[in-house]
Amino acid sequence: MANVFRAMKRAQQEQHDVPMAAPTSAPVAMEWDEPVHAAVAAYDPPVPEARVVQTPVLGIPAGADTQLLSGGHYPMLSAHHDRGGTIAEQFRHIRTSLMSQYPDQRFVLMVTSADPGEGKTVSTGNMGIILAERQDRTTLVMDCDLRRASLTTLFRSKKMLGVTDMLRGQATLAQCIQRTIYPNLYVVTAGTGERGEIAELLARPELEDIISQARTQFDHVLMDAPPVNSVADAGVLGHAVGEALMIVRMNKTNRESVERAVRLLKAANVKIAGMVLTHQKYFVPNYIYKYS
Repeated sequence: MANVFRAMKRAQQEQHDVPMAAPTSAPVAMEWDEPVHAAVAAYDPPVPEARVVQTPVLGIPAGADTQLLSGGHYPMLSAHHDRGGTIAEQFRHIRTSLMSQYPDQRFVLMVTSADPGEGKTVSTGNMGIILAERQDRTTLVMDCDLRRASLTTLFRSKKMLGVTDMLRGQATLAQCIQRTIYPNLYVVTAGTGERGEIAELLARPELEDIISQARTQFDHVLMDAPPVNSVADAGVLGHAVGEALMIVRMNKTNRESVERAVRLLKAANVKIAGMVLTHQKYFVPNYIYKYS
C-alpha cells in the first residue's frame, strides 16, 4: 500500500510540472472503452428541507452499534426532497446501468472526481438514497474524504467514531455505522483525524480489512473519496477498492484534467466503472463521449 501511495505522489508531481490548459466551455469529450453514464444533476434551486421522521431499522449487520441521524437532509439531496423529480430519475438510470454490470448486483465503488467542486459528494449522497429504494438490499455510504468530511456534513451525521478510527485500529465497522431515516441506508463518517496523519493512516493494512468487511455485510458500498488530482488519497483508496465511479461537471471540468485523473487511477490499477456528468444544462448526444 505504501508503494502505491509513493507511486501516486510521484505521478502527481510529474503532472504538476505540466501546464494545465484553460477550462473549455464545451462538454468533456473522452475516448472511452468503459461504460459511461450521464446524469442530469443541476443542483440549482434549493428545496425546503423535509421533516425527518424516526423510522425502524431493518437488515442491519449483526452486532452493529448504530445511531439514528437526528438532523434533516440538506437541500442538495434531491433524491430525498424531490423523489419524483428529474434528478432523482437520472440517478435511477445510473443505478440501472450499474446493476447491469454486476451479475449479483453487489458492488463496492469509490466515488471521485478529477478536481474539487464537481459534485462527487452530492452524487454519492443522492446515489445512496436511490440505491436504498430497493428494500431487499442494504447500502452503505462512507465518508473517505478524510481531509474535508463533506459527506458527514451533507447527511448531518453525528460526530462519532468513523473511518480514521477504524484505520487506527481503535474501532470496528459495527461501532461506526450510523442509521439514516431510510431503513436500509447506513452512513460511516470520516471520524476524528488530523490532516497531517491522513496519508499514513491510508497506508495501513486496516484499509483493506475495512473494505472487505463492508463488501461482506452490505450489498452496495459507496466511498466518497477526495479528487484524484488534488491528493494521492484517491489512488490509495482506489487501489484497495478496485473500482471507481468518476464524477465530471459539465462546462467546468476540462478534458486534460479528466485525462490526468484517469491516468493516475489506472496507474494504481483502478478500473473506471463509469462516468457521471453533472450540471447538464442541455441534451448531449451519446457520441460526444467517444473519441472521434
